[in-house]
Amino acid sequence: MILLLFWGDKIATIRQSTASYPLPTIQPRNVTVLSHFDTVTDREIQSLLTSVPATSCPLDPIPIWLLKKLVPFIVPVIRHLCNLSLQSGTFPQCLKEAMVYPRIKKPNMDPEQLKSYRPISNFSNISKIVERVIAKRFTAHVNASNLLPVDQSAYRAHHSNETAILSVHNALVRSIDDGKVSVLVLLDLSAAFDTVDHDILLSLLSRRFCIRDTAHDWFRSYLSCRTQSFSFAGQQTGLFPLDCSVPQGSVMSTQMYCLHGE
Repeated sequence: MILLLFWGDKIATIRQSTASYPLPTIQPRNVTVLSHFDTVTDREIQSLLTSVPATSCPLDPIPIWLLKKLVPFIVPVIRHLCNLSLQSGTFPQCLKEAMVYPRIKKPNMDPEQLKSYRPISNFSNISKIVERVIAKRFTAHVNASNLLPVDQSAYRAHHSNETAILSVHNALVRSIDDGKVSVLVLLDLSAAFDTVDHDILLSLLSRRFCIRDTAHDWFRSYLSCRTQSFSFAGQQTGLFPLDCSVPQGSVMSTQMYCLHGE
């Protein structure tokens, strides 16, 4: 598929162009360590199942509408699966497969241009449920120790584009009031999610966010040995391995990307 080759070459070029830069020095923080995840309860799983969007992925063994009807019977099974993952520090290999679809970035972009598309990954609903369990516990750890920058608005509860704009506007106005000259620099990162380096991300989790032991093992397992296939115009490729990136469309992707940029 032409799109597959285009995306692969783009990511390889970006990674190669930045390979000569030294790895960042990551200073450790003296905060509470997250070494393991609390087990999940039937009530939590039931809440996740009832709130999950009614959309299914071809990777789902059964459609989500049927899964919702089976809630009283399936909850203990999913709870057991989640707790095995949390306690062993392992994300099941069968849940690491993604089906990738091209989505045009903006309605006014030329659909004939390959650069007009971005890859969006679809995952099984069971995969997303396990991720949501982890995301809830990880977010609680981050918020309890105030580990994110105060001015970060992306992918945070009670934050949005509006809070980001207000923060920048306030900084500029205060600078003007103080008689200073300000320069605003805006960056647009190409293939930002697709070029996240796993080794750097795992080092950040350990040193900057104090994720250790079984909890750190879980994130390492989550990132490793992932595969994806591409689907377009009724055609689907075989499986391809992923050695970098946090796939757009997964529950954890936004959190992992923010940490990588932190």
